[in-house]
Amino acid sequence: MRVLSVLAVAVLLVLGLGVTIQTKEQPDAREELATAIPAAIRLLNEEKYEDFVRSYMDPKEIDRFDEEQLKTFVEGFAVRKAPRILKILKAIEGKKPELDEKGGTATFEHGLKIGPEDAPSSTIIFKKVEKFWYIEN
Repeated sequence: MRVLSVLAVAVLLVLGLGVTIQTKEQPDAREELATAIPAAIRLLNEEKYEDFVRSYMDPKEIDRFDEEQLKTFVEGFAVRKAPRILKILKAIEGKKPELDEKGGTATFEHGLKIGPEDAPSSTIIFKKVEKFWYIEN
């Protein structure tokens, strides 16, 4: 009985003082390059290729696929591109990119010699679409 009284008083105090318990929403890792790159590395290390594609490929490009096409794309990505992109992301993690004038395109020099067929460029480019960073190339 005493426990119920204490509990009732505590509830009334909380309600009476207008105290609210707020949960702070965690920002999406893709909002900042400093967090987007480690999050992308984590997805690839965990072999979550569909999550990676959905998170780091421009949504306008993904919308062009139906579910079956996306599944096929992800399967090919996992075999042909994921290992290369993982190496590149690890190479640029913690580095400063070259930003365009508006700050919406970030170019990282990765300097890896992975092979001409796999890495036609020595850069990886991120583009900000609305509030998230996506890999452009």
